[in-house]
Amino acid sequence: MYEIKSSILGFEDYKKIEIEAFDNFFSIIQFDKEKTISMNIANAKYLQNININLQDNILEQLNCEDIKQLDIYFTMVIQEPIEDSVINLGAPIIINENKKLLGQFIVEDSRLFRMCTIKDISTL
Repeated sequence: MYEIKSSILGFEDYKKIEIEAFDNFFSIIQFDKEKTISMNIANAKYLQNININLQDNILEQLNCEDIKQLDIYFTMVIQEPIEDSVINLGAPIIINENKKLLGQFIVEDSRLFRMCTIKDISTL
């Protein structure tokens, strides 16, 4: 169970969630025990040319001293074929896996306020 330290947009009433890894690239956030409300996320490790500068207050909220301790994910809408799935780069979900804390943060870099497909930015 993960504690939400900075609300996920559209899901502000949720304070705790579960995350299920599908594989190294994709995971699913489960908002309820019945698994009827979920969100797909993609691991930034497998996306090319995505650099995010996190503000110090984000590190504080996630009880972290070094950005290297955090995992960065982006929300996505699954399409068929999977390579056409759309990723939102403007509001990553940052996870402190060691302490089971996470939050969604709006990036300041306006170049990231765009939607793109997995085939455009994936390293796979």
